[in-house]
Amino acid sequence: MKRKLDGEHYFNFYQWPTNHEEEPSAIEKICLVNETKANMIFNLSTEGPFKIVATKTNSGSTHPLAASKPSSKGVGSKPETMFSLQPDKIVQMRIEFIPPDPTNLAEWPVVKACIKKGLIRVAYANGKFQTFNLTGNLLRPKVSIITMKPCKNEKGTDEIDLGEINIERSMRTMFYLINETTVPAKWNLNYVKFPKKATIGYMTKTPLEIENLNKTDDPEVFQFSVSEGCLKGPSLPLRVTPEGLALPSVPKNSTEEEYLPLKILVNFKPKANILYKSMFRFVVENGMTYDVILKGKGSYEEDYDAD
Repeated sequence: MKRKLDGEHYFNFYQWPTNHEEEPSAIEKICLVNETKANMIFNLSTEGPFKIVATKTNSGSTHPLAASKPSSKGVGSKPETMFSLQPDKIVQMRIEFIPPDPTNLAEWPVVKACIKKGLIRVAYANGKFQTFNLTGNLLRPKVSIITMKPCKNEKGTDEIDLGEINIERSMRTMFYLINETTVPAKWNLNYVKFPKKATIGYMTKTPLEIENLNKTDDPEVFQFSVSEGCLKGPSLPLRVTPEGLALPSVPKNSTEEEYLPLKILVNFKPKANILYKSMFRFVVENGMTYDVILKGKGSYEEDYDAD
């Protein structure tokens, strides 16, 4: 008995947490082939979050027990699972992967990929068994950003420094939003207050903690060119120019263009000569969040005019 599947007796299903026209089908066709010289009599069943929704065969022989069963060709009838398969004939199954509710975080956690395992069991008339593994891949979207230069702080969060600028002027920078997954990421950008920290001795604070004590958290001084959208993935990689700037790949066609990283501009316009620092969160529908911190300092000095 040979299964027309990739790998060593594995078949993969993929499901997304949102309804989308490009979502992979939850139902796949699997064929079993009799490569022996004798009829093979067997019964099919599944284990795990999978079920047989339809079967058909080109074998001219019938399972002895199937012949004695009443006909079940009406609406909602169960598919035939007992077969007598002649040499070189096939049984085609339509297997459905039944994923959990995406809101059930115990069964479908908020991670890029979670695996649910199952199998097809072939029970032969001679008492022997054969199994074929089924893998259900539960996927969630995840976005992240790419900046012009490394900007991770000591906590591992992207922290973009827009520098110091006269309060009568403004400063602009940019970064790219990318989708790391195959699942379309429907996102929006929200301001998030910094979490309050317990007061500890000044001498035991890190430079980052000292800076955070002296900051002003005013999100109004940071303006974004775009604050919501839907990003297909995985995003195409950025290319590096001789000047060291990271730029999107040149798309070959309109389809590839849909997978370009999204360029987001940030405008910093301070109100006073103080340090501004705010956190923003990319909230992805049925996916993982991603935080970015922006900071910049206002000045009364004319030397800090933007170009």
